[in-house]
Amino acid sequence: MPSMKAHEKKEKKEITFQFAVALKKAMEDADFNPTKLALEIGMEKSHMQLIANGKKNLTLSSQIAIADGLGISYTQLAVYFDEVTKTDEKKFLEYQKKQQELKARKKKI
Repeated sequence: MPSMKAHEKKEKKEITFQFAVALKKAMEDADFNPTKLALEIGMEKSHMQLIANGKKNLTLSSQIAIADGLGISYTQLAVYFDEVTKTDEKKFLEYQKKQQELKARKKKI
């Protein structure tokens, strides 16, 4: 039996990013945003923002809480993750860029 190694740092970042893309799609389908979801599951808004932006790796219990908050099963959340495409990732990066531009404009005002 071959030995299994833990994910490398780069792989962990990719998984965390893919989860954020999947989460965005799941939130859109459930008509949620990160703030609303954080309130629903009793999580700090700043923590949810880190998750939603692909900056935070999650525990299994947090993933299950997110699925519950969205009103879907953990399996359904995993399907979102498994079905993320390169196009989805590109759209997510474009969305993040727009959000950063809006944030920068607000700081100038």
